[in-house]
Amino acid sequence: MSYSFSVKAATKAAAKDNVSDQFDVVVNGQPTHEVDRAAVKAAAGAFIDMLAEPQDGDEIVVSINGSLSWSSENVYTSAAMNVNASLRKAV
Repeated sequence: MSYSFSVKAATKAAAKDNVSDQFDVVVNGQPTHEVDRAAVKAAAGAFIDMLAEPQDGDEIVVSINGSLSWSSENVYTSAAMNVNASLRKAV
């Protein structure tokens, strides 16, 4: 099962909250992703923390996609995630 989403926020804390909220939506639709919730939140948080603090007119944009594969219940054969976090002028 795979997922993909993007969030925007004016602060680092809000960006992390938005990632968490959006991943809740993923898990609600694809319950198997409960297993990678902590990894996704930790990785996204680490990337967000690397950014400079937003100034007036800036926004943090975070895009995440990932997938899980399994051979049977609770036997995962692959896990993948890509995180892109950037600071930019709000448009």
